[in-house]
Amino acid sequence: MERASEASILMLCADVPAQGLTLAKEALSMIDLPSPVVGSAQGRAYFEVCVSIGEVLTGTAAPASLQVLEQHHQKTPLAMVRLLSAWGLLVAYTRAGDTARAEAMRELLQREAPPLRSTPSNPSRLRMRVCGAW
Repeated sequence: MERASEASILMLCADVPAQGLTLAKEALSMIDLPSPVVGSAQGRAYFEVCVSIGEVLTGTAAPASLQVLEQHHQKTPLAMVRLLSAWGLLVAYTRAGDTARAEAMRELLQREAPPLRSTPSNPSRLRMRVCGAW
């Protein structure tokens, strides 16, 4: 979990997505919890979202990366995973020029994450907002 936390900080706060992606991939490769373990699916979801966000931020995202973000965003019961995936989708949709879906993610973040009520149109500025360095 430590690597995933550090990966999140590097991607969301320090603007060092390549290093964050490397740590997120390491964290995902280290998690090998049997499915009967309570919470294992949610833990894996967090790691998968971190990897997909890293791929989006580094420009190495494949269609599968977006599918991971979309699936976890729609299906997870965990607010943390849903909000992280929404942010990753906001960045991906903005970069792809999909303004309608980007706006939907921006509205969701503004509604479900009160500190982000003034979500900027440039998702990279959101990175600083999340970490208090706005």
